[in-house]
Amino acid sequence: EGCIINNVHYGNTTSSEDTAPVKINEIEINSYPNPVRSNVQISYKLPKNSSHSKIEIFNCKGQLVHQKSISDSGSFNWNTMDTKGRPVASGIYFIHVKTDKQQTTKKMLLIK
Repeated sequence: EGCIINNVHYGNTTSSEDTAPVKINEIEINSYPNPVRSNVQISYKLPKNSSHSKIEIFNCKGQLVHQKSISDSGSFNWNTMDTKGRPVASGIYFIHVKTDKQQTTKKMLLIK
């Protein structure tokens, strides 16, 4: 048994069952600035051949406040408004990126 982290093999990568090592999450998310005042640039990079990918932003209560469909890699500017165009409150928010195969979350702080 073994795994791959940043293309480096750790542990026994061969076995009698000849199974492939487990790959660690390949989704990358960055947000700038953090803490956020009014706008945040969210950049992302997805694994190759990902589909049904989206970014979701949740407040600390777990409520979805914004979402966007994405593909490959890129970025978008979130103006700290919810899906109905209303400004969101100060607090902790979670950027959740998910594809058909993987998902990851990053925390950001909004200060108004």
